[in-house]
Amino acid sequence: MLGEYLLAKRPTNVMHQLGPESRVPLYSLRHLLQGLPGGATLWIPRLSQPAALPGVLRAASHLRSVVGFCLQPDSPEPEEIRRLRPAELFRLAVEAAESTDRPAPFCLHVQLPALDAESGAAFEAIQGLVANCIETGFTSIGVDLRSLPPDRGAGYAAFLLTAAMELELGISVLPPIEGAGVGERVRSISIQLEALRAEGIEPCLVQVEGEDWPLASGIQSAVPGVRVAWGSLSGVGRPDRRRLPEILGAVLGDGILRRASTRDPARLEALAYAEAFETIETLGGHGAVEPVLASLESS
Repeated sequence: MLGEYLLAKRPTNVMHQLGPESRVPLYSLRHLLQGLPGGATLWIPRLSQPAALPGVLRAASHLRSVVGFCLQPDSPEPEEIRRLRPAELFRLAVEAAESTDRPAPFCLHVQLPALDAESGAAFEAIQGLVANCIETGFTSIGVDLRSLPPDRGAGYAAFLLTAAMELELGISVLPPIEGAGVGERVRSISIQLEALRAEGIEPCLVQVEGEDWPLASGIQSAVPGVRVAWGSLSGVGRPDRRRLPEILGAVLGDGILRRASTRDPARLEALAYAEAFETIETLGGHGAVEPVLASLESS
C-alpha cells in the first residue's frame, strides 16, 4: 500500500472528498505524466458502459500500470451536459480502487466540448460542469478551443480553469491548428501555448485530431514540457502501435467496449479487463507504477 507521504500528494479536492484516511491513489493527470517512464503512453479511456471501470482498473493493477478515466459529453447542448454524472464516475472509480488489493494510481478527466461563444446557455452549462467535476474530485480538465479564433482561446480557457489552476490539476488543450505544412502547424500550436502560459495556464497535454504522426512528432520536438495526446487508436494499424510511445504522452477519450452487446455487469467487467490488458501492454504501460510513485516522492 502507498505511504502517507504519497497519499498526501493527492489534490486538495480529492482529499476533501475522500478524507486523509482513504488509501485510494487518485492523482492529478499532471503528476502521472511527470512520472511516466520513457516508452509508455497513458491511457485515459471514455467508458461507454460504467460497469467496465472495475475491469480496466484491475487490468492496470495487474500490469502495475497507471490509467485514467474520461467523462465526455456527446455534444455541447446544455441538456446533454446536465445529463452527465461526474459523481457517479467518481464513486465507481473509488469503489473499484477500494476493492483492489494493490490499486493502480489513476486520474479522472473531464473533456469539455467545443464552443464558439463565451456566453449563453451552453457556456453556462459548461461552467457548471467544470465546477461540479472539481468539487466532485476530478483531477484534470480538457478544453476544446477549436471553435474559437486562436487569439481568443487563452482568455476563454483562463476564465474556465481558474479553480483547476489553483488546485494544480492537469490541463489538456485541443487547439485550432492553422497552416498547411507540419512546421506551420507546430508554430501555430506554439504561439497558442505561449498565450496560454501568459494567462498562467500550463497545459500538460496538447491533443491533436486524428492519428497525425508528423504533427505529434513535431510538437514533441519543438515544444518542451508538453506531451501530445490523440483521441483514438481506431485508425492505427497493429504494426504502427509499436511506435506510439515514442511520440505520445496519452490516448485521451478513446472508447472501450464499443461493440459489446451484453449489459451483464460481470460480463462487461471481464470484457473490459481483457481489452484494457491488451491496450495497456500495447501502449507500453506495463510497470509504469514504480517510476510514477518515485517521481511523486521526489517532487
